[in-house]
Amino acid sequence: RWSPVPNEQSWLFGVVGRKLNIATAGYNSPGTFNPYIVGIPPGRLIFLFQPEQAAAAVAWPSISAIPAGRWVHVAATLDGEVVKLYVDGRLDAQYATVGQARRSTAPLLIGNVLDERRLTDFGGDLRWDPSQDQHPYYAFVGSIDEVRISSLARSAFDSARLR
Repeated sequence: RWSPVPNEQSWLFGVVGRKLNIATAGYNSPGTFNPYIVGIPPGRLIFLFQPEQAAAAVAWPSISAIPAGRWVHVAATLDGEVVKLYVDGRLDAQYATVGQARRSTAPLLIGNVLDERRLTDFGGDLRWDPSQDQHPYYAFVGSIDEVRISSLARSAFDSARLR
């Protein structure tokens, strides 16, 4: 639920990437999340949210890197007082915070950020515009399965089911 439109920025849950340059693209990455991931090593979870009140967005990283090459259960919770990040059902990091994430009408995207530069705005249906940059700068490389989004913070996860 994050959009380039400031009033539509709510939250983002992802993995910090390697910031690879794509020499053949001819375009630079928009760098939307660069200010929030300064100093966070690649492979760490990141939970970013825009508070309801007029304040700057805040980003919280995991302590552990996400293991590559195997299924990993990841989760983030925000209850208005604490942000918690879980890796394989175990609490990895927790941070004190204040407030809830701003509500947003931005689309929920799983696995990639919608690059609106690639959409045309004519006609009834949205269509990919092949004349625009075709590189997904924020693409997730891997598989995502069993997504759950809940309106209440969970205090524990059943790690026995994850093994």
